[in-house]
Amino acid sequence: MKVIRNLVMSILCISLAFLSCTSPVSAARTPIQYMMRRMNYMQGTWYGVENPSDIVTFNGGLFNGKQIVGFDNLAGGGGDFGCNMIIQQDGEETNILLDAQNLGPADKPYHQYLRINDILYTRSQGPLYGESVGGIYLGMPVGKVVELYGKPDLTEQQRSRILYAYTRLGMMLDIRDGIVQQIRIYKLGDRKLDNTLLDCNSSLDEFKEAYGLSEIKMRGANSIGKEEYLWFNEYPQSIALSLYWN
Repeated sequence: MKVIRNLVMSILCISLAFLSCTSPVSAARTPIQYMMRRMNYMQGTWYGVENPSDIVTFNGGLFNGKQIVGFDNLAGGGGDFGCNMIIQQDGEETNILLDAQNLGPADKPYHQYLRINDILYTRSQGPLYGESVGGIYLGMPVGKVVELYGKPDLTEQQRSRILYAYTRLGMMLDIRDGIVQQIRIYKLGDRKLDNTLLDCNSSLDEFKEAYGLSEIKMRGANSIGKEEYLWFNEYPQSIALSLYWN
């Protein structure tokens, strides 16, 4: 998902830059059937990740009561895509930048995110997650991380993400869109997976038993449910709890 998401954002940024210097009719309008398929999964109430009282709604073909008339410059596919959402009220059209991550049915709400302009929304008023590390969960806003752990020892900007390294604890966080997308723990530290108390010193058999895995993939993602994954590509030097499945 990380590779796909980087590609989606790159294409979307290029598309929007091109759109800004061309006439409105040159925008690539998404066919209606594709737009409506995605709108199926956007239905319902969404809550601000930073401020849950910031609420937006999708009801039928309406966004906050305003008619959605099109998606322009759609990039990506499935539940990970970006576009310009065009809404209309009183004959006037407004462009809204929309970026979806892991979008799916409302009855499977874990780790579904919509960035609408500059605000990130999720389906629940409070945190929804499965596993965590030292109280840090996937989807945690970066501000809450700093409240819990203080400023990181080191940071590194990488395109659309920033890495927070707590070297004294052997922990590195992948921050994207203002939330934790991946937690990597290293052998040098003392961090453990909270639910099972497993770490880099634990055996693969212990991980298999604790998370109900029939096998452990060393070069791919291992699903542990609730849209969360374990990665063992650097085991036993490190393991990662992640939203990324590829």
